[in-house]
Amino acid sequence: MSYLTDQLAQEGCDPAALALGLLNWNNNPNANPTNAATLATQTIFALAIWLPAGVRVSNVWLPFNVAKSATTPPTGAFVGFGTGAAIQIQSGNLNAHASWGAGTNWQILPIGAQYVTPLPNYYYVYLLVNGTWTGGAGTQPTIVRGSTPAGLSMNNVFQVATAGTGQTALPANGAAVTLATSGSPIGYCVGVN
Repeated sequence: MSYLTDQLAQEGCDPAALALGLLNWNNNPNANPTNAATLATQTIFALAIWLPAGVRVSNVWLPFNVAKSATTPPTGAFVGFGTGAAIQIQSGNLNAHASWGAGTNWQILPIGAQYVTPLPNYYYVYLLVNGTWTGGAGTQPTIVRGSTPAGLSMNNVFQVATAGTGQTALPANGAAVTLATSGSPIGYCVGVN
């Protein structure tokens, strides 16, 4: 399983993601763009994404479907990338990053440094928001989510999980993480390039 289309395992990288300049994504956000959810505060979401060996990952792409105009980002907004055992690279606080600005569609967030995948394998995008957006009409931005079920896939890989609740920052680079299905994991759509 490398990406999900109607919960069916597909091999390789999704050609639709490649056409957009992505290395891959976990779910095609165009399949159901109105299915969305806000990021729950202080929960680290871990979202599996399959990648071949030797690709360079620099950014996380998030498909927002509610405009964020006239809003202020939360005090802590973080993205990270790594394996199911450890966060290898993280962004640091992105609350002032331009990609959190107004607009919908894909928001591109840097992970801080380039990560080269050593093996063809599942890697994880880690998302954490500490606080809520403020201002504007009070509408929190929402991220398109797929139909990915929480828990282990048929090959014993967590597709959607949490890596801690009550958190205000991601663990340090190289720090171990424990994936679980507690904390109501949500299968947000993510892509990487």
